[in-house]
Amino acid sequence: MRIFISPHQDIRVQGLAKAVKSVVSDTYFWDHTRKPLFDLLVSDKPDVIFYHDATDTNGSIALAKQEYPNIKFVFMQFLPTISPFQPDLTIVMDERLKKDESLFLDYQTSVIDMVSGEKNNRYSAEVLVLTDSVDVQDEFQMLVLRALSNKFQTKIYGNITIPIPNYLGRLKVEDYRHAFASTKVFVGFNKDRLNDASYHNCCPLTFNANSPGKYEFRGANQLMEKCQYFIDNGKQEDLSSLAINSTYNHSVVDIFNKLNYSEAATEAQQICEAQKESLK
Repeated sequence: MRIFISPHQDIRVQGLAKAVKSVVSDTYFWDHTRKPLFDLLVSDKPDVIFYHDATDTNGSIALAKQEYPNIKFVFMQFLPTISPFQPDLTIVMDERLKKDESLFLDYQTSVIDMVSGEKNNRYSAEVLVLTDSVDVQDEFQMLVLRALSNKFQTKIYGNITIPIPNYLGRLKVEDYRHAFASTKVFVGFNKDRLNDASYHNCCPLTFNANSPGKYEFRGANQLMEKCQYFIDNGKQEDLSSLAINSTYNHSVVDIFNKLNYSEAATEAQQICEAQKESLK
């Protein structure tokens, strides 16, 4: 089987691609701006193509589906757009877009990247923040980051530079795991890395403006209180066991089942079980 995936900056697509490749070695990213779809179909002979809203700008995928009916097309839907044809599977990236036959892909654990994180004095801290999802123009977010930096031993890394002394530059993705393993609390403004933090039993706290739960905060004062509590008392449950049951490999099982690739689904399930065993 040969699988091609249209790349996207959303880490869920990256996590999904790595999980798919762990099952099907002939999995590749396909950049439609460099290689037109019909060139791909002729030269690479794909069995499955994952595409998203920005991939099909000229309607070529609908035509390709007519001419190559045996190829499975999987639509990763970010926007409320209407596909010009019925894909073999729709994966919605916003839960509000979900319909009966579609799958919702939430932020999950990237165990391919996160496995075997180790404590390291270089990353040791009370609070960790990754700026990849930080909006430097958001006054509330910058207020929170300054408050964290003033109150706790806080280390901030990421691709987005912020004007705070605790910002220490970029990290390779493969080093995120060591930062999580060396930190007591991880603070995020969305859910993109919460499961990865949980996998290393680093307490994850994320923003929720409506009705914040145990691991959520609405305002800066509430966040300071929760950070202090978890720094002093530690986690109250085995977060890694929760995170290992919500990985991108679990989504791959569902995807292959929906596409009627039962052998690939079974192999993906075996990978999930092996990952779970590794925590024991």
